[in-house]
Amino acid sequence: MTIIFGTWVPLMTALLVIQSLDIITGLMAGGKKREISSATFFDGLKKKGGMWILMILANILDATLIGGIPVLKTAVCGFLFAGEGLSLIENLGLLGVPIPPQIKAYLEKLRDDSEKVQVPDSEDKSVK
Repeated sequence: MTIIFGTWVPLMTALLVIQSLDIITGLMAGGKKREISSATFFDGLKKKGGMWILMILANILDATLIGGIPVLKTAVCGFLFAGEGLSLIENLGLLGVPIPPQIKAYLEKLRDDSEKVQVPDSEDKSVK
């Protein structure tokens, strides 16, 4: 696993836990609304699998460009954690759980800060 994911950082464990909780609460919310769909469930699993593929890519970039320091992997993990956290809060809200506004605001800020990072387009001639 170290070859694929590199050094396991605590945020990766947090992401794995929050993804699991998101799946569980998503099933609970779907059951409450009587809208459980295997297609929706498997689409969600594919999305979460894609997130871990992105983590592998970030690890490869860390290993080849940054000398193995988990900078990109940690950034990607934080971004994904924020998105999963917001999804979890949405599911909990559908279940009627009161959500403290501070938690929602923190996750939205983490997501928004991550979205501000600009990746130059390969066609952009101004990047040298």
